[in-house]
Amino acid sequence: MSDDLTAKDKVLQQLFDLAARDPWQWLLMAKDLGSIAEETWKNREQKPTTPAFEQTFVLGREYTRVRISFALLGTAFENIFKAIIVMRNPNFVTNGTLSTDFPATHDLNLLLNKVDWTLRPEEVFLLRRLSAYILWFSKYPVPKSFEKLAIAELNHVDFERGIDLCARLLNLAVQEIMPTNE
Repeated sequence: MSDDLTAKDKVLQQLFDLAARDPWQWLLMAKDLGSIAEETWKNREQKPTTPAFEQTFVLGREYTRVRISFALLGTAFENIFKAIIVMRNPNFVTNGTLSTDFPATHDLNLLLNKVDWTLRPEEVFLLRRLSAYILWFSKYPVPKSFEKLAIAELNHVDFERGIDLCARLLNLAVQEIMPTNE
């Protein structure tokens, strides 16, 4: 710790280091994000069967909830992967900072590769699409170019599969963080 920090800043830095190094903090955030995504999804008025980007242009505000549900779900995956990365590399957190080696990305497939877990091709594809929701589709009406709209084609079946996958990966992460002695 630097000597020029105030006492309050030193405490904040220590809290940051403890929380950032603790994979359980990341997993609790993932669980909360997944739960909020599911709650937001269930509270929408209409059940979409067409891709979310088409609904957004046609039906407006209600489908912003759909987009945000997908973004929250994607962010839950991001936190699961980062929990494992931090657990395996606690040195990525030092002096109140995440190191430049810590993957500063929302690309779920890149994070999946970092944790080296194997998923089915359709699950990898779902993560690719959810990355688009994290990056732009929950924050802006359109991406930088029209070609990226096709990446965001998700519907209610994808959401349900995503919720199931999220629960499965949360369990996998818990097992890795706290293995049982069998």
